[in-house]
Amino acid sequence: MKKLVWLMSILFVTISFNSCNDDDDDEVVVRDKIIGEWQWDQEFEDGVENTLSVCDKKSTIEFFQTGTFTARDFIEDENDVCVALEPVNGTWKNLGNSMYELGDLEIVPDVSLNLEVKITFPNNKMVVEYSYTDEDDITYNLREIYIKI
Repeated sequence: MKKLVWLMSILFVTISFNSCNDDDDDEVVVRDKIIGEWQWDQEFEDGVENTLSVCDKKSTIEFFQTGTFTARDFIEDENDVCVALEPVNGTWKNLGNSMYELGDLEIVPDVSLNLEVKITFPNNKMVVEYSYTDEDDITYNLREIYIKI
């Protein structure tokens, strides 16, 4: 009988502590698939694959839960040495239906750019699809593939 009372007391104390938890603990936080660090792996322009160099493939983009991201790009200089460019920071927003807005991109000083892109996540990869039109009014369709690291 003493064991039963002791067990019931422990059970009561456990239930009491659990019932005192803050209601905020019940809030479900959905983690967007975009969150994390991604490394550039492939690029296609109008359906044709562009060959990326070993240096290109060092480029990464990291998306944070806070709605911000940092892109770190690498290029070969005139001596074929792989060098890091200044990181590009921006914001991101999930618009739904695989559409994302990448905003506040300052690629050119004092010029802020916003892009709407389609992003899907097949097989632990991130596929980014978008179009752009150059100064000669030619439109290019790009697809970039990143691997989660």
